[in-house]
Amino acid sequence: MKRPIALALIALVLLTHLLTRDDPYAEPAEPVPYLPSLRPRLPVAHVVAKRPRPRQAAPTPAKSDELVTVEITSYCLHGITRRGDRVQDGIIASDPRIFPLGREIDVWVGRQLYGRFYVSDTGKDIQGSRLDIWKSSCAEAILFGRRRGYALLVSKDSA
Repeated sequence: MKRPIALALIALVLLTHLLTRDDPYAEPAEPVPYLPSLRPRLPVAHVVAKRPRPRQAAPTPAKSDELVTVEITSYCLHGITRRGDRVQDGIIASDPRIFPLGREIDVWVGRQLYGRFYVSDTGKDIQGSRLDIWKSSCAEAILFGRRRGYALLVSKDSA
């Protein structure tokens, strides 16, 4: 007995709502006048809160025969490197504060030796312990993605 009454009340409420609601697409009968806010406006103080950044140590130059943990990406641009060399296989971009230009480094991706590269390029996004390996095609560069690994600055004697 309670259920039919409840359903009848719900149907009545829905019917009343449908019959009394305004058409959302209809034009208003008369324009609504602009009324400025009646609340008092307080002067706004522009406060710029700066979030503290974690302090990062200045990059220190890598020492010969010392493993450095690096993040490795790849690029496929063509042209001339920072040292004036033509881009080719075996070229790598690095932060010159860590791996100096004109030196060779061995790169490991994971635990496997990826190869020996010549540091000849830099980049605005290549800061800190990050390396960018040149690839001949952009498809290869995309496939390589972003990896973690190690780099070893080859001593001048063994180069």
